[in-house]
Amino acid sequence: MVPPKIVTLLPDEDGALYSLHIYRQNTDAASAAQAELQTHASAEMNKGPISVASGTGSTGVEMSWKESATVYHRDAYINMGAGVSFRMHFSAAVPLADDNMISQMIGSFRSASANGGTVGR
Repeated sequence: MVPPKIVTLLPDEDGALYSLHIYRQNTDAASAAQAELQTHASAEMNKGPISVASGTGSTGVEMSWKESATVYHRDAYINMGAGVSFRMHFSAAVPLADDNMISQMIGSFRSASANGGTVGR
């Protein structure tokens, strides 16, 4: 038996339970997080900024906030070298501040190369 559709691609993120975007930052994690924090009212913040570490021992900062009644975000900024960090930007229709799946993803983050290449895990 073969189902009629094996994969359904969503045209945008509106139908996704979770989304993750990863961005290279040309600054350290704390500075990148502080710049993002300045764009949010304190009432939006659910948690953070707090210290975080990846499985490779890289340190950084994370925070979470509620954008609207149906959009929540959690960002982790992980240092990967002198003046280079990565931003993991999670979005969902549910609160993410204490989501264990997101915490595992942050903890397992590794960069193949701080100078480019594949980012992941």
